[in-house]
Amino acid sequence: MYIFIAPCNANCTFLKTSPLRYNGVAKEVLHYDITNIGVWGRRHYNYLKKNSPTVINVMRMKGTLEQYIIDVDRDAQEMYDRLVKQYVEIEGVTESLKATDNLEWTRRMNSIRNRVEKFILHDLIFN
Repeated sequence: MYIFIAPCNANCTFLKTSPLRYNGVAKEVLHYDITNIGVWGRRHYNYLKKNSPTVINVMRMKGTLEQYIIDVDRDAQEMYDRLVKQYVEIEGVTESLKATDNLEWTRRMNSIRNRVEKFILHDLIFN
C-alpha cells in the first residue's frame, strides 16, 4: 500500500524508495519526478522542493504541478529568447561584428546571456 499517489500525465515517473513506518506499519513512499522539462522548469521545481515543499505537495494532490512547471519553463524560455534579442539590438551586437572581431562578439554575447539569465532567475525561478 502506498501513502501518496499523485495524478500524472505521460510526462512524469514514480520512483519507489525504502519503506516508511506509519502507525507501526511499513509502507512504501512514492517520489514524484517530472520528466521532459527544460532547465528553467527544473530549476524552479528544485527551488520549490527545497524551500516550499508544502506548495509542491498541494499541487501534486490537485494534479496541477506538472502543468505549472511546464508553463514556468515555457514562459522563462520565451522571456530569455526575447530579452537576448532585445539586448543584442540595443547594444549593436551584429553579424558584421562577429565577422570582424569574433572575440569581442563572444564577450558581448556572453555578457548579455549572463545578465538575462540573472534577471530570469531572480524574477521567475527563485520567486
